Amino acid sequence: MNFKLLNLALCVVTLSGTAIADTPSITNAPSKEFSWTGAYVGAHVGGLMQGGNLNLNPYPGPPPYDVAWDSNLNGSSAIGGLLLGYTHQINWLALGLEGDVGWMNASSSVTSGSPTRTNVNGVVSNKLSQDINGHVRGRIGYASGPMLVFVAGGLAVTSTKLNTKLNPSGLLDTGQVSQTLVGGSIGGGAEYALKNNLIVRAEYIYDDYGSVQLSPSDGWQNRQLNLSNNTLRAAISYKF
Repeated sequence: MNFKLLNLALCVVTLSGTAIADTPSITNAPSKEFSWTGAYVGAHVGGLMQGGNLNLNPYPGPPPYDVAWDSNLNGSSAIGGLLLGYTHQINWLALGLEGDVGWMNASSSVTSGSPTRTNVNGVVSNKLSQDINGHVRGRIGYASGPMLVFVAGGLAVTSTKLNTKLNPSGLLDTGQVSQTLVGGSIGGGAEYALKNNLIVRAEYIYDDYGSVQLSPSDGWQNRQLNLSNNTLRAAISYKF
């Protein structure tokens, strides 16, 4: 993970919070009796790292079959987007529901070819890309005045695209398949109310999309994708 992205995100949130705090329309600093109950909207920014692997499944017929020479996925990207949710506080207990969407440009490349790496039938570049993801998560946390520590979990969705390219070119030059993946999400973080209506956050999110088979096009071996995402992000939101 490029932690410089998170540091930048935290700086953006801090500077934005300071600027908004000086705006007359934002109410004064919260008291010790601050309530987290209410709806909120906001924006998030951070860094995302791909995890998992991409392997090739044997196709019907006699071997040899191509294999992935290094199946690990290790792409990373900045990510930014929007969020909205609602929190209800009961004494120290905070319960909530939140949805978000994020845009990124994350990609990993896996090289495949002959098991002996002798370039018998050419070498294939397999590029897996993600450009958007989203979550619907429940939240539970401990609230103490303007401070909230929480864990969150629920549904994760992402859009993926796999491009395959043979080098040198031959009968099957390129292949492509796009697929929306649905998985589970777990994470946690902390929030702090700078003002009665202004909240900043830092959090970690882990998404696991399980295993899925991808078919680039006729004639290509199917690919077996195991995908996960690790995200560190900061957020700033306005509480109604």
